[in-house]
Amino acid sequence: MTLDARVAALVDGRAAAPDGDPLGARLDHYCGLVLAGAFWDAYHQMRADKSLAPEDKKQIINAVNAGYLFQRQLEWGNHGVRRSFRFWSDPQKSKYVERALEIADLLKREITPHVSFGFGSVLGMIRDHDFIPHDDDMDLIIALPANEGASFGATLARLRQLLGEEGFVAPESKNISHLTTARKGFAGTDIFIGFIDPDERVSWFPSARGGLAMPDVFPTQTLRFFGGDCPIPRNPIKYLEVTYGPDWRTPIPNWNHPWDSRAYREFL
Repeated sequence: MTLDARVAALVDGRAAAPDGDPLGARLDHYCGLVLAGAFWDAYHQMRADKSLAPEDKKQIINAVNAGYLFQRQLEWGNHGVRRSFRFWSDPQKSKYVERALEIADLLKREITPHVSFGFGSVLGMIRDHDFIPHDDDMDLIIALPANEGASFGATLARLRQLLGEEGFVAPESKNISHLTTARKGFAGTDIFIGFIDPDERVSWFPSARGGLAMPDVFPTQTLRFFGGDCPIPRNPIKYLEVTYGPDWRTPIPNWNHPWDSRAYREFL
């Protein structure tokens, strides 16, 4: 029985026939959680599941997406089960860009002149000329001097104070180098903190450390995107090659960054 057939059976309320397939049994478990609305549990259990290889996880997620979630304008992606951009209208995207630019302008005024869109936002702008279909939020990157005592924690606290004073919500989280913020009732925008090393290299966790020179990113250039004048890295191709590798032009759902926090230990 294929994974797609198992999802169809579970959605219809039919028990999937046991066939001794361990992968099928794991799909039954995760699909059952999703059908019960336990999206958070499914997402976190999958991330911690050491019995499944990365490719097996992708197969299960793809089957659950195609057989159930897509029909509900939801998608299981890197951030959990959310309403991904493939289901957004152009007016909704334009309003989101407007809101993200409001945040970018605030950061430029109050925190640092070095503010740009980054990560998946730039990947979508350059590769797809659109939002990445399987993504669900926009990313801003900021860069600060790596002075003595500079840390992610202190900068996050400063950002949360500023954002709160300006009417934004920025919940506490376990993320060590970024936060998510929005005005109440709107989709969130991620802000990633980067530090400029004395050798003029700049990095943002969870990317690898030291892959970009400051002139690769700042000063930014401007790209018109869904009605907004968006700051993007000065050399977006170099930025994408360093951040996503030489195959960045090929869409890869559930792609993962290095996540090596040891390279950033002096900022922890």
